[in-house]
Amino acid sequence: MSVRIGIYHTHQKIYSNEWMQAENYPEKRSLRALADLMGSPDGNLFHGVVNPGDRVVIKPNWVLDKHPYGFDIFSVITHPAVLRAVVDLVYEAMKGEGQIIIADAPQWDCDFENLMRVTQVHRISEYYWEKFRFEIPIIDLRQVRCVSQGGLVKHADRVQLLGDPEGYAVVDLGSDSAFVGMPHPERLYGADYDRRETIRHHSSGCHEYLVSKTILNADVLIHVPKFKVHKKVGVTLNAKGMVGINGNKNWVAHFRIGPPSLGGDEFPDEEPIIAKAKARVTRLLIDHLLGSQSPAREKMFDLIYVAYRWIKPMLGDLTKSWVSMDSGNWYGNDTAWRMVSDLARIVLYADRDGRIQDTVQRRFFSVVDGIMGGEKEGPLAPTPKPCGVLFAGDNLLAVDLVGTRLMGFDWRKIKYLRWLVGDSPHRMGVKHPEVDIEICSNNPEWVALMRDPQVRDLDFGPPPGWKGYIELGS
Repeated sequence: MSVRIGIYHTHQKIYSNEWMQAENYPEKRSLRALADLMGSPDGNLFHGVVNPGDRVVIKPNWVLDKHPYGFDIFSVITHPAVLRAVVDLVYEAMKGEGQIIIADAPQWDCDFENLMRVTQVHRISEYYWEKFRFEIPIIDLRQVRCVSQGGLVKHADRVQLLGDPEGYAVVDLGSDSAFVGMPHPERLYGADYDRRETIRHHSSGCHEYLVSKTILNADVLIHVPKFKVHKKVGVTLNAKGMVGINGNKNWVAHFRIGPPSLGGDEFPDEEPIIAKAKARVTRLLIDHLLGSQSPAREKMFDLIYVAYRWIKPMLGDLTKSWVSMDSGNWYGNDTAWRMVSDLARIVLYADRDGRIQDTVQRRFFSVVDGIMGGEKEGPLAPTPKPCGVLFAGDNLLAVDLVGTRLMGFDWRKIKYLRWLVGDSPHRMGVKHPEVDIEICSNNPEWVALMRDPQVRDLDFGPPPGWKGYIELGS
């Protein structure tokens, strides 16, 4: 049976402001047009997905509150106009009976209050309360945030948050994890300096994630990811966006320290010897001084850094050499795709208590915000790419496959997609993408997108560490 994915080419390259107050606005009209393309009988994407009385969690991509280069932040995060349109159609489908929650766990240095100011997303909640007396909470799912203004994060920079009001569940994929068989787990690095924590949750046969119970308790999860590239895994769509269901992201492995010749995938072996030596010394200092989260050791790190700055002018060209691809930001990353593959299955197969079941535990639907996309240095600092597209479907993997092809990339060169299609122990609904996926679109050429490599795509610039590798025909 084929999986249907809809692509609506809106030709809208900027977002409207009408969503803040109006009942009808361009983004909502586009979602209705997309629903019509997909055969919905009432112009509602969520017909048959959302029922009256359901608990619906809508998860955007809210990784940061500002663009590192000062570009349009909505090349990084989901736009509230698209979120509002999704909320409107969900409320309509549930006939006003049920619960809607908007929730995500941004990166730890995201200022959530500023995120609310930048996005004005609170206007959605205000609109529904004033008009219907219907409450829509907006929740930051993180346990910890960082208040550092840049640079290295000290112990005092970490601030405990209230986190998910419903708590968290430990989800262990065990022998079904994509990490099974990965060499050198002792080199794993997560989201914080303390690698011991990351390694502890991916050792002795367990592969654990701390997952938000707001997510696990949903009857329906609607994901609204951003259409952008990703330095570590190639693309940021549904599966990679599930990092945002984690309360503690240091349980989420991102790369293995060092080059492949030493059992790592942090950077290629081809980097200069001096650059690799500097990276190794820096890693040792971080592991032993910052990784301890001890104020005394952090002070020692500061003293070493001050001494380095003092002698730096005497070292000349030696200080200028550094690895060009760091933190696993290249196609040779053999770690991040595994956690992406794990999270893609957790969000579907983990029950309310975090136990992995044999059957899907909640309904899922994805609406990808591609009115403005992000290319090149994604996911955190992409170049804005006006695309004018919205695409959607009820199959997580199929939407990611279509989005990858729409960018102009070969899905076979993206490890998590290849693994989920061919090797996942859990059914993902797509085994032969060219045959299994049916595309409906108002752009007639895109109907053959998955079958015909000659169909024109949106020609995204890949991340620097993936250039010449990920593109179709490369």
